[in-house]
Amino acid sequence: MYGLVLLLTAGVLFTLEREPQAVAVLAPAAPPGEETPLFTQPFFALGKKIWLEVLRWAWPLLPREEPLFEGAFLPRQLLSWAFPAFVHAGSRAPEPAHDWPLTEPSPGGGPLDRFGAQPVILIYHTHATESFYSETGSPKEAFSTDERKTVVRVGDELARELWKRGIPVLHDRTYYDMEGRLGSYEKSLEGIASIWQAEPSLQILLDIHRDSAPRSQTTLVRGEETYARVLFVVGSDQTLPHPRWRENAQLASRLAEALQEREPGLVRPYGQQLIMVAKGRYNQHLSPNALLLEVGGVENTLEEALRTAHILAAFLAEALQQGQFPPRGP
Repeated sequence: MYGLVLLLTAGVLFTLEREPQAVAVLAPAAPPGEETPLFTQPFFALGKKIWLEVLRWAWPLLPREEPLFEGAFLPRQLLSWAFPAFVHAGSRAPEPAHDWPLTEPSPGGGPLDRFGAQPVILIYHTHATESFYSETGSPKEAFSTDERKTVVRVGDELARELWKRGIPVLHDRTYYDMEGRLGSYEKSLEGIASIWQAEPSLQILLDIHRDSAPRSQTTLVRGEETYARVLFVVGSDQTLPHPRWRENAQLASRLAEALQEREPGLVRPYGQQLIMVAKGRYNQHLSPNALLLEVGGVENTLEEALRTAHILAAFLAEALQQGQFPPRGP
């Protein structure tokens, strides 16, 4: 077993990128006639993913810097069939809490809160178990199925504040990652796609997460108050078809710039860019108005994230009233 771990570690060190997986914002495609360099083609990208996933199975404490991309068939799945005990080794979501508030089933099969008729915004959480160290009481555990302690609570606050400002909202509180993060984007896609089709008044999709970056990067101090900073994440077409991803990126850039001007320091840049454009698609192919927002990180408090939710609600309501969002699209 130790020999296997050493071998896998060597493989990862050989293939591991030093920077987070992201692509240049609005990067143009390769000019006609030019080939993509061999070691950046999808086959080799998948090879690195395989090395990493096998190593994470053998060494569960290895941190994950990015969510697995949608549609990936990885050794962990194969190993889980042969060794069921290892299905969620190192990343299993906690057992469900028994005191969740109950709501009517949504078209996607999960709990759905409706704030007004003809909703304009759908808030959901691909990684609904994401919590904060301050809520779990452990410096090593930042996941929970008690929605009073997770990003679901942040989404609820955002929905209520938007409703107070006259914006009808749907909040999908489904725990798409209840069985682990692997495959959670496929599960959330199934849920939100059915809601999107059933609710033609919807214009905006917001996937609310929290990041794993340290507190020094994810916290805004303003006088005596502290806030969870917001990272705008946009998917691309590096792993799955997403022909209109640049429209998502342009919208995210406009919103991030406007929010940063309105609330200096609240937006957390990614390197030299004000938004992060990643290789995964993150279900944003459903609409050019689909966004993923990382509200704070594991070292923020829930209260800081809720303060930011109030600011986001006021900002989004204002942006909608000013016509900042393009039409829903096909």
